[in-house]
Amino acid sequence: VEWNKGDEAVKLNGKYQAGVAGALHTLTILDVDGHDVSAYTAVARGKTSTANLAVDAAPKLGEYETSVTMKAGTTKTVEIPFTAHPAPEVTVAFQDGGAVPDTQRIKMAAAEEKKSVLSFGDAERADSGVYTVTLSNAHGKATATVTLTVLDRPSPPQELRVVAMTAESGDIAWA
Repeated sequence: VEWNKGDEAVKLNGKYQAGVAGALHTLTILDVDGHDVSAYTAVARGKTSTANLAVDAAPKLGEYETSVTMKAGTTKTVEIPFTAHPAPEVTVAFQDGGAVPDTQRIKMAAAEEKKSVLSFGDAERADSGVYTVTLSNAHGKATATVTLTVLDRPSPPQELRVVAMTAESGDIAWA
């Protein structure tokens, strides 16, 4: 018996194990997660049998960029890979649950193809801070945190005040 996952042959290893008990052939999948969702086909003597595997799983995050530094006026995207089934709802919050500063420039693409994309367009210094991306479905949720730092020219000093003054020098301070 030959086993296929979608259009690819299944490689029997620690995750996929084939078994035979008389005329019964089985494919066992260990540590099942969202990556295993597919149509599985058994091919024997020119005959095929197909079954669709559905996995209900809470979102689980892969590795992603947790700290982003960029120059003002540039664009950057952060891909957040995940596994989940069904596909999760995705939300983004700024600085402890607040609203995103500008939803025209800072966008969260919906969960697709096992990744969500947080994009920062035409960045401004005020965009700097912590963004919390939450993926949730009926089975649970996962949270990703991305810290954004936008580099820009310093703003002009404000609230100038004289701290000390002598005949040769003066010390000033500002906010």
